Amino acid sequence: MSSAGQADIQLSVKIDPLQPNCVWLWAAVDNLRIAALTAVECAESMAATRPTGKIQ
Repeated sequence: MSSAGQADIQLSVKIDPLQPNCVWLWAAVDNLRIAALTAVECAESMAATRPTGKIQ
């Protein structure tokens, strides 16, 4: 599966044929996109708390 450029986390669950009570979990995410989105969210929250008025 290709997660490049995707905003969502992709997850696949496969039953292990050798172990009846086990599964394999495969997850993929575009880590650069997630990091960029997190940086934007941080900047937006910091901008919201920025003091207004005169510079001290």
